[in-house]
Amino acid sequence: MRKLFVLISVLVVAFAMTSCLDNVHSDYTPEIMCSYLYVNPILNSDTIVGAKDTLRLAYDDKDNSFVTDTLALGDTLMFSAAYYTFSNNLVAVKIAWDSLETALWYPLNAEIEKVLTDRSDVAAGQLYFNPGYHLVAFPIYVSPKQVGKTSFSLTVESDSKFPTASLKFVLPVSKVDSVSL
Repeated sequence: MRKLFVLISVLVVAFAMTSCLDNVHSDYTPEIMCSYLYVNPILNSDTIVGAKDTLRLAYDDKDNSFVTDTLALGDTLMFSAAYYTFSNNLVAVKIAWDSLETALWYPLNAEIEKVLTDRSDVAAGQLYFNPGYHLVAFPIYVSPKQVGKTSFSLTVESDSKFPTASLKFVLPVSKVDSVSL
């Protein structure tokens, strides 16, 4: 009788401990990872074969932004951004910029375009994804249109209880003085 009681007790405890397993859900804050920031890159297919320079970043605590070295008006900045949501679903990637201050574009390959929902507005930087995806990466090109400071931000959204992560970049822009020969 005692063996039966111990066996039933073990089975009840095992059932109680495993009954919640289908409700297990890991919640992670999504991440945005960026590559080096190349100025005026020379591309050969998808490979960077040369660049005028790479930029350093400094973090500005007051503005919660990354500030780059000064760009010259007419330069193009290129980097790759990867948006990662660990075990949670990727919901959206949002890119915000002022089109009067900055030209910003990001070519998406066919694999990314086919997993976007109808709600996406690629031209406005609003990319919404079908469930089941955890990582997306693509290059971003930025070209300032005026002297001063310009900025843009990247945001990733997931279905976790810590749903968003954002990065803001500030680009100081100066005018290039022409050199006469």
